Amino acid sequence: MKKIPASIKRLLLQIKNQGFYAYLVGKCLEYELIGREADYWTIITNASEAALKKTDLIVDEGNKNNSDNWIYSLEYKQKDNSKITWRIFIKRQDNSAEAFFEDKLFTVDSVGYDGENYYDPYEGKEDIKNEVIDLVYMPQEYLEQHPEDLLTIVEKIAETGYDLSQELFSVLISKGGILTSQDKKTLTEKFQNIMTGEFTGKALKVMDETGMLAFLVGERLYKNRNKKEREAFQKYIQNIDRTKRILDRRIVSFYLGFWKKKDMRAMDNLDYDDDLKEKLRFAHQHLSDLYYLHKPTDLKDYLYKYGLKMYNFVDNISKIQARVYGLKTDGIGRRHMILQKIALENEPVFLEDLSMNAETLMKEGLAKDQQEADSLLDLLVYIVHRHPDYNEPHLLLSQVYRLNKNPLKKYRYKYLTKKL
Repeated sequence: MKKIPASIKRLLLQIKNQGFYAYLVGKCLEYELIGREADYWTIITNASEAALKKTDLIVDEGNKNNSDNWIYSLEYKQKDNSKITWRIFIKRQDNSAEAFFEDKLFTVDSVGYDGENYYDPYEGKEDIKNEVIDLVYMPQEYLEQHPEDLLTIVEKIAETGYDLSQELFSVLISKGGILTSQDKKTLTEKFQNIMTGEFTGKALKVMDETGMLAFLVGERLYKNRNKKEREAFQKYIQNIDRTKRILDRRIVSFYLGFWKKKDMRAMDNLDYDDDLKEKLRFAHQHLSDLYYLHKPTDLKDYLYKYGLKMYNFVDNISKIQARVYGLKTDGIGRRHMILQKIALENEPVFLEDLSMNAETLMKEGLAKDQQEADSLLDLLVYIVHRHPDYNEPHLLLSQVYRLNKNPLKKYRYKYLTKKL
């Protein structure tokens, strides 16, 4: 347990001595109790803005983010006389401090410190020290009345990395099936929060052990996973926290752990937006294509056909899979080097990189309308992928003449555009 800094204690007492209450709460207090360094502080109080201005707080009128939540700064002098500045989040309350703490679901959130004493009606301080999640209510009765909070509990695991109390863990096993009757949109939002937590792997492990995960992806599908899928899932939960907490990447990499088109069926069990579904569909169809992009022409063709945005997305998915499943990274490094070379040499990749446009083709009589001109430009892109030095107006015109005179050559490039 770390000592709460004297300047924070003094601030709390400065507010209290004006006749208001003030409690340190939240993550910063948890960090101090388990020995971690807090870099900001959250205080609940019923003090007026005028009262706060009489404290050591540095007032910045531009930092008021709404009528009840204010952001201040507080300078702290260290032993070597150097100064650091903390962010202080003031959450103003209209009700009593007791009402604030009674409104919390978890014991670890129902702890406050007023500069002299702890307010701890549910022994949350001890749970914080032991890194245990428990409810302020009787779990069995509470979850029967509030089944929507089953995933709220898992969200707390993903946020803190704490273990469940034995009683709460047992209740979750018995109540997991309630998820099937819950609103899909709400379940989806909560699962997305879980997937971007600091301790997602631990949260997924608990969901697996309590049976909740089966209800989110489909009981039959989850039960019928083969041995390799189950082994892949274990690696996923062990290593997913080593990846960046970016929602679409984590969600798609999770569902790709279900093989042979089961990934889309599993995702359909929740209510994701169309963009996320499209990203999974694209990764399902084209992620494996990355492993065959050995040459610059292959990579340029892929970028042109699917776009840089989707390429970057599946490339990041491949990096996640390499990190999570321990796969080789040779292909990732090779693609990165090819891309660097393309960028450094300013090689044409996209339609807008061509030194030719549809208007010129129609003016030269090489295309009778916009549609034919667009078709020819499309073929020219694939030509300059193979011959970057051809990207000059007179050379491109020469290529169009040849294409128009040689139907077989035109067919060859049309075939190439459909091949990917």
